[in-house]
Amino acid sequence: MTRPLLLSLLVAASGCQTVLRFSRPAPPEGNFGNVRTLSVTVKTAVGRTVENSVINSLMRGEIGVPIRVDDQIKAQFEQRLVTLGYQVCPAAPCGDGTMTIVLTQSEVGNEMTRYGPQAHSRIACDVKVFANDGTNPYDFSFWDRRTGSIGEGGSLVRTSVNNIGNRFESSLRPGRQHAELPLEDGGELDMGVNMLLSSQWRSAIDYFTRLTQQQPENDGAWYDLGVAWETEGDWGQALAAYERAAALKRKRNYLDAAATAQRMAPASPPQQPQPMPTPVQPIPLEQPAPSPSPSP
Repeated sequence: MTRPLLLSLLVAASGCQTVLRFSRPAPPEGNFGNVRTLSVTVKTAVGRTVENSVINSLMRGEIGVPIRVDDQIKAQFEQRLVTLGYQVCPAAPCGDGTMTIVLTQSEVGNEMTRYGPQAHSRIACDVKVFANDGTNPYDFSFWDRRTGSIGEGGSLVRTSVNNIGNRFESSLRPGRQHAELPLEDGGELDMGVNMLLSSQWRSAIDYFTRLTQQQPENDGAWYDLGVAWETEGDWGQALAAYERAAALKRKRNYLDAAATAQRMAPASPPQQPQPMPTPVQPIPLEQPAPSPSPSP
């Protein structure tokens, strides 16, 4: 687990309840499922690009500049994939799947504006990853628009392509989220709450773990234990603690926290069917030997 987390604001008054504001780890927005090696294909949605080009030329008087965008997009995405630890194979079919990039807008041109003649680039694309089993784990759209001086069309395209690459890479990297959670305090909870407000996440986890072992019916201790696990980004442990708290008392903040943890917790792997146990055969009791008959 990563530490430390940044505590943006320690405590705020919300009625009589203490509120913890903090920054927690967040999972990536997207993922490729089981795909680790893939090919990259770039296509152009001809109908949409021609339509956009015609509309812009008629309404804005734009004059297109012949700059290839597809090759730059392909090179950019392949570079980002390698940076992220994926392997790029030369051409489909290969590897675990394929990435298909469809350019829905790839315009570079010059136009007359009220500020004088300017160059522009407008690039938009849909990015999908398909695994060999037919599943589609990744489906995102990216776009970027740039304006500059006449003659800067090539530079604008490079900037747009790089910005799209940045957003693509960010979608596959863990991030951070700002969160605000009320705390249960009072009595024996206060010591652990003070640990949370002092960013002592692990100490708070240890404290509330011991407290729930000593007082398993203390719903507030279970809830605060869930908050402590959430600050560490361990959604599975947080979910288990929140569910225990909600089972003991159906408070709104318990239920809301459990619902959030349910969405964020990683899916449990499917359970393998267990073989039927072999019936235990009873051990036959040893019959006592018959007593010898008395002699006549």
